Amino acid sequence: MNDYEIANIYKQFSPSIFRYMTYLVQHRQVAEDLTQEVFIRFVRTGDVHRTPVEIQAWLRKTARNIAFDYLRRKRLFEFIPFIPIHEKLVEHPFFELEEVRGLYIALGKLKPSYREVIIWRKIEELSIKETAEILSWNEEKVKNTLKRAIQALRKEMGGVHDE
Repeated sequence: MNDYEIANIYKQFSPSIFRYMTYLVQHRQVAEDLTQEVFIRFVRTGDVHRTPVEIQAWLRKTARNIAFDYLRRKRLFEFIPFIPIHEKLVEHPFFELEEVRGLYIALGKLKPSYREVIIWRKIEELSIKETAEILSWNEEKVKNTLKRAIQALRKEMGGVHDE
């Protein structure tokens, strides 16, 4: 795999992986580090014979594994809300919109499985099938968890509690 191929793959897929990491770990610098780790592992595999779809699937699955390894190591895997980093949110253009900032903070209060299914389905707009593959769940579990996650997110954001 040459430098040009690596740079193109990074340019194409890193924004999505970084967004996922940022929403999941709730810390910009950690998300940057974990995103880099995903791509370092990809380069180490040296597999240039994959299609873009296969590369993207591999990166997403690896990102999930790396993020949860990090959360376990830091003992943040428990269902304890993350502390929002208000100062850091303002520094990054992604968080300039009040709606995004509110979503980010509310997501941080959800348990990791809820946070993750919302990120993949609603923010990254993956299909149910793609989400199920990344999470190693069946499609029905994705649907049910997403429904519960959206209800919990609405509650966190001060919306309707029951429909």
